[in-house]
Amino acid sequence: MKVTFNYLDEFQRGAKALHKKYPSFEDDYNTFLDELEKNPFFGESLGKHTYKYLQMSPMSIFAVLCKR
Repeated sequence: MKVTFNYLDEFQRGAKALHKKYPSFEDDYNTFLDELEKNPFFGESLGKHTYKYLQMSPMSIFAVLCKR
């Protein structure tokens, strides 16, 4: 299955800032994308083709963005 990732400009700016603040961000995010490419349906199903994935480190993007 081919997976395509589209990024908003806002996300790219935020990711750059997170990478400066948390050096492990890039590795965590690349691991997440690799797993998503292998199995787009991994994680906990929330219904309506939406999945939740919570195995990233606390310093990752999702933990930081949830605090905003």
